[in-house]
Amino acid sequence: MAAIALVAAGCGGSDDAEAARGGTLVVAEDQAPANLNVLLADGVSVTGQRIATNVLQNLLTVDETGAYVPQLAESVPSGDDLVEGPLRVTFRIRSEARWSDGRPVTAADVAFTWRTMTDPDNEVASRTGWDRITAVTPGRTATGAACAPATCVTVAFDGDYAPWREVFSVSGANYVLPEHVLRGRDFDTAWSDGGIVGSGPFTLESYRPRVRAVLAADPDWWGADDTGGGPFLDRIVVDFLDSSGAALTALRQGEAQLASPPPDPALIRRARGVDGVEVQAVPSSFFEYIILNTAQPPLDDPLVRRALAHAIDRQQIVDVLLEDSAPVLQSILRPFQLGFTPAFARYDHDPAAAAALLEQAGWERGDDGIFAKDGRPLEIPLVTTSEGELRTSTARLIAEQAAAAGIRVRPQPLSSDRVFGQVLGSDDFSAVMIASGGPVDPSVTGQLASDQIPSEENGFAGQNVYRWSDPEADRLMRLSDRQVDDAARAASLERVQEIVAEGVPLIPLYQQPNTVAYASGLRGVRQNPSQAEVFWNSGEWSLG
Repeated sequence: MAAIALVAAGCGGSDDAEAARGGTLVVAEDQAPANLNVLLADGVSVTGQRIATNVLQNLLTVDETGAYVPQLAESVPSGDDLVEGPLRVTFRIRSEARWSDGRPVTAADVAFTWRTMTDPDNEVASRTGWDRITAVTPGRTATGAACAPATCVTVAFDGDYAPWREVFSVSGANYVLPEHVLRGRDFDTAWSDGGIVGSGPFTLESYRPRVRAVLAADPDWWGADDTGGGPFLDRIVVDFLDSSGAALTALRQGEAQLASPPPDPALIRRARGVDGVEVQAVPSSFFEYIILNTAQPPLDDPLVRRALAHAIDRQQIVDVLLEDSAPVLQSILRPFQLGFTPAFARYDHDPAAAAALLEQAGWERGDDGIFAKDGRPLEIPLVTTSEGELRTSTARLIAEQAAAAGIRVRPQPLSSDRVFGQVLGSDDFSAVMIASGGPVDPSVTGQLASDQIPSEENGFAGQNVYRWSDPEADRLMRLSDRQVDDAARAASLERVQEIVAEGVPLIPLYQQPNTVAYASGLRGVRQNPSQAEVFWNSGEWSLG
């Protein structure tokens, strides 16, 4: 992935000063996580990810440029540590790596993590990549040679698997788990409310749902030498507030030293206008979009979904609500990813085209301007998170746009923990507007493959909450995951994007920047474009 440039002022220019030790960093978050185990289907959230990245680690992560870098591993595997046909990857764990209770991180933990993520009894968010692994073998290299069984481990896949790095990277929202802590426990409940034992620079000291999480520096953190002696902060207190505006107010009033505003120009202007506050923003892997439940009438009809896509003026959303600060997204991939093609560009704002599609599907326009069929108006409830003004305004604008095309969209704002913990885990919804991250490596199999539809068979762990399936897309997604050759893989991914745009299981709105606003006395902040999030290097942070 090419280097991603900072696009806003404030890059920690005083970071070369000697780091001060001590102090408490207060972080203002605009929503609360449903629970703290972000590997679970009902635990996935941006706020939870930010907390987890301070505590848990993986073999790899992604730095501020979008490049894969080692974390628990000595290096990113290459050369003889990568053997194709089928793919085998050797990781060498750093000998000094330790859990916060002092036990070493070992190859056995990697094997245990694989077993945990593929156990059908665990309701994990995604098994993508994990389910392609056939063996995790300590003490053997990819070429079959003997190596240290505690710190050398080879992962064998069932074929050549191109996005293997994301499985073992924090950027893929994955972490290595401690076998000695979790063995024999119910993974669906063990860490939901705390008790996390990790290998990162901070430990979870306390957690009050919907109120705050308190992270304490691990005084014996194994990675201190990498950060010049960090962690330097004594504590990170994460306060869960009820809106982005409240988070920035806390920053302005000195009640917090860091907040992560959504891509709302008004909020970012407010942040820039606060004395002593710096702002960093980078193009990210996060995007705003509308999930469409293709199993729920009336969205079970692809003609209705296409009509809705034509009814929404995505450019107006960007121009009016974001003041052109974020680009309209025309695909399920982001422009920096391999194989990106603007497949959704076919859905320009065209109320007449939307009406023609609805008439083709048997709907008739009523005197009130809204289409109806069999006496029922065309009405689509649109669930959104309630904590941010931008999303609420977007939902209202979408409702106005859709009404002009004869579709009644009814915004339903709910708290984020209900959206992620209840709504998306059920099949009883029509449409949900949220933001989501994605891997740096362009695999969409975990999101859209038909076997990822939540079901008893996969322990309701699938991420295909669209409940959409297409045999050709399934074939091409699986093929692209095996294609190590970039040109061949790009061609497969381009075709997948075209099929998805034809089926419309979702409507991409815009690509989000990852933005962070922080007190200028906080040193070491380097915003990250991926799901590794801003805290990826928190062991280096200090308060001046």
